[in-house]
Amino acid sequence: MNAPVRAAADLRLLRASVFSAVCVALSAGGHVLASGTGVALWSLAAGWAAVLCLVGPLAGRDRSLPGIALALLAGQFGLHLIFSLGQGSTAPALANRSNHVVALAERFLCGGHAAHLTPDSAARILRQAHIDPDRALPVTHGWHGGPRWARDDAELDVHAADAH
Repeated sequence: MNAPVRAAADLRLLRASVFSAVCVALSAGGHVLASGTGVALWSLAAGWAAVLCLVGPLAGRDRSLPGIALALLAGQFGLHLIFSLGQGSTAPALANRSNHVVALAERFLCGGHAAHLTPDSAARILRQAHIDPDRALPVTHGWHGGPRWARDDAELDVHAADAH
């Protein structure tokens, strides 16, 4: 029997680095598509370093399919947490926040785009509806409880019922 030949340490490290970069790029792309929000550069670097630290020592040996599946699941969960922290640390620009406040207020006016609301008048409409304009953040889709507007609509229904 021939013993398996192991690659040199520098080649295993290079392979682990490329594997980490591909995993983080694919995971970040999926996270951006699911959430609709960009990922901070520091979280990409932190994710790459975390994956490299995990797969570096594991490189060069055969693994079982269940072991690989569990490691991938744990890695995706960890990357999701890192990317979510990265998205939470990047505050939306004031102009974007104003646009979302205006868009939500227009929904109160039955989608009246012809009203051409200013951010101040939109905020006033939201306050009259007992909605905090500061909570009108960008729409987020994905695994975080559904679209942001859907959650806001449910809150609006509760406030509308309270008003009557």
